[in-house]
Order: sequence, then structure tokens, then C-alpha cells
Amino acid sequence: MMTCLNFGLARIRYANGEVEYIALPGGLIYFVNNELRIATRQYFRSGDYDEMSNVLDSQLAIEEENLRGIRENLRRLDESILKRILSLRTLSEP
Repeated sequence: MMTCLNFGLARIRYANGEVEYIALPGGLIYFVNNELRIATRQYFRSGDYDEMSNVLDSQLAIEEENLRGIRENLRRLDESILKRILSLRTLSEP
């Protein structure tokens, strides 16, 4: 089994009853020989739920700000391409 993970928080309960939380920005989860594996670019682990919730909130805010910057760069690129196309069209008209 393999599946994609979204940005979120996971709770793991070990055989001894101990609980640990993992916050991650997405990734893949899969099993190899009945062993759980997670592939992600970064993660945060703690036994404290409130700490993990705060980490997740701050990381989500950072991701949103990064996406906002990417969208702004794409908008400027679109404008630049459109201006270039219009200038080429103007030059080619008799």
C-alpha cells in the first residue's frame, strides 16, 4: 500500500502505549515488510500535541506566504510575456 499525504499532523501510538505526533508538509506513506515508512522533505516530531499544533500553524503560514510570492511572480511573468507579444505584433503590422 502507498498513498500521498497532505500537509498535516499524524498521531502514532506505540505498542508500549506512548504517543508521538508528527507534523509534515506532505509526502508519501508506504509499508515495507510490515514496517511503516514516510517519505517527506521535512517533518517535526514531539510527544506534545500543543507544540506540534503550533509548529504546523507556523509552517502552514510560511507555505502560504511562499505560494503568494510564486503567484505574484507568475502574474508579472504573464504581464511581461503579453507586453512582448503586443510589441512584436505592433512591429509586424504595416
